[in-house]
Amino acid sequence: MKKTLLLTLVLLVASSSLGQSNTTDAGTFYDLGNDQLFVRELGSGDPLVFLHGGPGDNHENFMPWGRELANTHQVILYDQSGAGQSTFKEKQAYTIEREVANLERLREKLNLETMTLVGHSWGSILSLYYAQQYPDRVSRIVLMGSIGTSYQDYQAFAANLMSRMTPVIQSKLMQLQTAESIDMQAMFQAMLPLYFYDVDKIKDMSDTQIQFDVQQSIARQVMLEFDFSKDGAAFTMPIYVVQGEHDPLSPTLLEERFATFTNAKVLGIPEAGHWPFVEQPKATTQAILELLKN
Repeated sequence: MKKTLLLTLVLLVASSSLGQSNTTDAGTFYDLGNDQLFVRELGSGDPLVFLHGGPGDNHENFMPWGRELANTHQVILYDQSGAGQSTFKEKQAYTIEREVANLERLREKLNLETMTLVGHSWGSILSLYYAQQYPDRVSRIVLMGSIGTSYQDYQAFAANLMSRMTPVIQSKLMQLQTAESIDMQAMFQAMLPLYFYDVDKIKDMSDTQIQFDVQQSIARQVMLEFDFSKDGAAFTMPIYVVQGEHDPLSPTLLEERFATFTNAKVLGIPEAGHWPFVEQPKATTQAILELLKN
């Protein structure tokens, strides 16, 4: 399997003034000028803004887990630019900078003075980029399925994931890759068991479709630029890393990676892989609620 294709698949798991919104029963479309983002708002209280993985996935796998946190907090879930129900435009430059700018515009639109960012997988990377640029707007960061602090960790994530590869999965991926047209969604589905402690929990995942143009565009940028390994002291807000103990990047490894961050704490979730809130939703909710009390 070609290295660039493999790494982009691994990461899966791994302006102008704001316009008016168009509300639907299930959520709200916010016009940010260049992008229309689909947003769901649940509950009330201290705001938690969820940043989904991918890039190019959507927020659906945070549900119904997010509803539990909405009992005590304002929960804001949205599909990032070009992903999910948000507007996708062909021949657009989907970049980290675009995602950071959209998150800041959305914060302004929602009148949030500060917010807690809850980032999963790629969303954990986006959380760090946003917090670096807008530190005064971030009260806390919760990272789940964290990809660490640099591209070196991303490479380790990929290597550890591939060490779990079974002959059956490898054969399936080779078949899909040699087809006349590569079915990226099918390849992603074939790799899902590698991310889980209990593969039976895959059935609890939402049936989402990845926007691969967005995914590949941002993944290439992550491969070249992702590196906060020397910037830890600049992050003064609390950072809580809630990691499945069977994630390709273990809690122990992440304790080392976040050791230089001013106020970081790593907590492992037993019997969980890359999606602890899917495999162990109750334990993950309890852990996060305890951390948010601080």
